[in-house]
Amino acid sequence: MKNIFYIILLFISCNILYAQDISIEFGIKWEKKEYIFNSDSIVNSPILTVTYRNNSDDDYYFLKQATCHNNLPNIVGCVSLVQFGTLEDFQAREDGLEIAMRYQNYDGYNFNVKIINGWTVLPDSISIYESYSPDPIECDLYRIYRYLASKNSVKRNDDANFFSFNKTVIEENDILNRLAENFVFVKAKQSYTDELDIAPFQIIKGSYTFFQRDDEPLPDSVRVYRGEAKLPDNVGIYKLYSGKYLTNKVTVKF
Repeated sequence: MKNIFYIILLFISCNILYAQDISIEFGIKWEKKEYIFNSDSIVNSPILTVTYRNNSDDDYYFLKQATCHNNLPNIVGCVSLVQFGTLEDFQAREDGLEIAMRYQNYDGYNFNVKIINGWTVLPDSISIYESYSPDPIECDLYRIYRYLASKNSVKRNDDANFFSFNKTVIEENDILNRLAENFVFVKAKQSYTDELDIAPFQIIKGSYTFFQRDDEPLPDSVRVYRGEAKLPDNVGIYKLYSGKYLTNKVTVKF
């Protein structure tokens, strides 16, 4: 199998690179891993890297834009959650492998993957600025990721979900403990990298451009169960960063 990937950088010059205090950089790496549907087979598997870089002289914390749990993303557009229930429900099914293998082959098709909180996968013919209906590819990916989470015995962390957070004020202790996986802490001139498993995209074929809309600034508040809650200005030595950031796109073709 021949895997081709292209990295499209939007960093035009060093002056532009340091025009923002924070940059969020996407990349692709490859690792030898078990094939999802056959643990006896070892394949070259793709990993999406998300690097949060602090270009400033201050220590910052901010909301992660590529949220995941156990390195698995959340595909948001599929109604399979209603059909198959929670992760625990899926793990209890005896036909999980059969369900996961009900996918189409998308070879020759191009998709955009918008990464912010959950992942939205759309044909590249649909503008990211338009309203849209969920695409069938999201359900194919959702089922494979559900199976992968079941296979890896991943458990949900409902406590970290903002919509199960029933307080109106988010305090420093909440961010350091219950909600910690939603945030990144980066000291001055340093970086932090998440690695996200995108092997399900490789399985269903196609070409995918992973990106974030740079016109959506890092927030200073989040939606919770009771409405909107502001994030604290400081968490320990780290100041809250909100506003614009620099980013790029990465395209991988399977």
